[in-house]
Formats: sequence, C-alpha cells, structure tokens
Amino acid sequence: MGALMTRTEVCELLGVSAKSLYLWERDGLIPAPQRDRRNWRVYSQDDLAAIRNFLGADSAAKPKRGAPNEKTRRKDRISARNQLSGTIVEMRKSGLMCEVVLRLGDGQEIAAVITSASAERLGLRKGRRATAVIKATEVMMMRLLLILILGVCALSTAGAETLRVFAASSLTDALTEIGNAFEERHPDLTVEFNFAGSQVLRTQIEQGAEADLFISADRTHAESLREQHLLEDVVVAARNALVVVIPARGFHASSLADLARPKSKVVIAGSSVPVGRYTTLVLQRIAESGLYGDDYRKRVEANVVSQESNVRAVLAKVVLGEADAGFVYRTDALTALDRVQVLEIPDSLNVAAEYWIGIVADAEAPERARAFLEFVVGPGGQAILDTFGFLR
Repeated sequence: MGALMTRTEVCELLGVSAKSLYLWERDGLIPAPQRDRRNWRVYSQDDLAAIRNFLGADSAAKPKRGAPNEKTRRKDRISARNQLSGTIVEMRKSGLMCEVVLRLGDGQEIAAVITSASAERLGLRKGRRATAVIKATEVMMMRLLLILILGVCALSTAGAETLRVFAASSLTDALTEIGNAFEERHPDLTVEFNFAGSQVLRTQIEQGAEADLFISADRTHAESLREQHLLEDVVVAARNALVVVIPARGFHASSLADLARPKSKVVIAGSSVPVGRYTTLVLQRIAESGLYGDDYRKRVEANVVSQESNVRAVLAKVVLGEADAGFVYRTDALTALDRVQVLEIPDSLNVAAEYWIGIVADAEAPERARAFLEFVVGPGGQAILDTFGFLR
C-alpha cells in the first residue's frame, strides 16, 4: 500500500484545497479516505494515483471551483466570475483611500482599494463577510492574488440580515467555511464572526457585546454564561486533541521528553484559555505516568517563556522561531505543516477538547441563530469540520 498521507499533505502535494477534495469525494469522483488510529483522514498511494488521474482528466468533466450556479448565470445578474466573497482579514487606511484584504474560502487573499468614505459608508470592518464585485486583471505574486482595479470595485454587505457569531480562534478556518456554506443556503443573511480566545469572548458578552451565538473551546466559559442567564442550553459542536509543534528547522526534539531539557523555550496559552488548561492537564498526566519522571510538569513549566491569549498566538510564536515548542490543537498544527513539525501526544495522556455552542439569550436573530446552530451540528457542518481535522 505504501506510505499513507493526510488530507493536508495531499492538498499541498497536488495544489488543491481541502474543500475541493471533500466535494469530489462527496460526488464520488475520487476515492474517500480511510481513517487511521488517530481518526485522521488518510490516503493510500492508490488513492493518490486515482486523484492524480482525476486531475489529469479532461477539464470539461471536472467540477470547477467557484463555478456559477443557475441563478448567477442569468443575464440580468452580475457574472459569478466577477463576484468574490470572503472574510475581511485586514483594512489599511491611508488618507482618502483604504485597502481591504479579503480571505476567500480556498485560502487565497485578494486586496481591493476603495475610498475610505466608501468603507465607512458600507460599514466594512475586520471579521465581516463581504463580496467584491470587480472588473479586474489578476496577477499572481508571492501566493497573494492581487486584484488590480480597472473599474469600480464595490464591497458590500448591505441588504442582508447579520448573524453575529463569537467563536474560539481555533475554529477560524473551519467556521469561515461553514459560514460560506450557510450563506449559500440563506442568501439574505450575512454571518459575521468574532474570533478570539474563549475567555475574551465570554467577557465581551458579559459586558454587553452584541452576539447571537457563542462557541467556546471548553464547557467552562459556556456554562458560566448560561448560569448568568446570558446563554441558552449548550451542545457539543466538535472535538479536538492536543499536539506539540516545533519549528521545521532549528530545535531538534524526538520526543516529549525534550521539552523538559534545560534552556528549551516552550510557549503555552494562559491558564484562563481553554487550550492552556488542557495543556496543564496533559503535562500533569505525563508526569503522573512516570514516563519522563514525576517532576516532568515542573521542568517543562520552568521552560515556559510566554503564555498567550489564544492558540493561534502560540502557533505563531513557534512558526516565527520565537519558541522551541508549543502546545496547540491538532487542527491548528494541520494549518502549518510546511512550517512546523508535530510531536504526537499518546491518546492515553491526551485530552478530548470539546467545543460548546449556544444561542445568546438576547440574540437579535434567535431563529437564524438556531438555524446556524443546527447546521453546524448537522451533517453539513460536521462534514466541513471533518475536512479541517476536527473529531466528532
């Protein structure tokens, strides 16, 4: 059978998105992957050959990413090829002009320049969903898709009801994709995400921030809001596990024991952050197992050089070479396999990190919030979470 490859490795090798693989598998165009002992989706060399064969087939028989549906084919509508939807990840204002960076569903980014006045009028801000209607020339440079504006570029979220979702930062990629899918089914609705550490989001809701749904990376913060009657009953939306990431180059570690070596630089999340509490629990379990000595937790914690406010910040420290190792969710590690190496934590010593979702008590759109919650925990949302490595 040969070596097995993860979905992320196949995507990197073939230059396709995880979403494309999922859609082709769903439609029976390529083989569905197996699951390994870690419950990761993996592909055999035969599977890889079949996918290569599919990609090399006549392009007319292949589904096209972003192909317009029947609605957008109508002549009285703007061509779907001129509409690019995504999440605003950055806004750079300079005098009269504003550069707006959108991250599309397949991970590519586009940059559009409009006037600062237009940005204010349209209510654009980081984290909001937006659609760019463009007439443009595409230039590929350093993996960033630049849109050189030749005509009018309008980014608009007007005319749609907004659903505000406060969610743990480790869900950023998967929930953005889920938001895209949900909006396709509800064209009159815009899903607006606020991604941050669960403890930060909880505090914002306690202080009156307007939100319709809350998704926490642990039950503690969700239950605290529920006990204050700020959140309705909660259910599990997804599960995760921890791994250790180390830089792709530089620090050499062959096992978890190396994290306790003197002068090793370890970064973790703070104790109020769910992944930070999970990290402490894992360290304690390893110490109690006696594998590396009963003082293992103490020696690793002595090497901690930074405690971050969310898991993405922990990953960034390792990617940038500012730390030798960091404890992150396995799904976050999968987003950076070209920049980090992964040390697995044995199942018997790991944790089952759970994500809890609930509707905020004073949600402005409770029915829409309920529909989004049911989509996330239903087959459609769970299939997307699967593609990003989350567990059920």
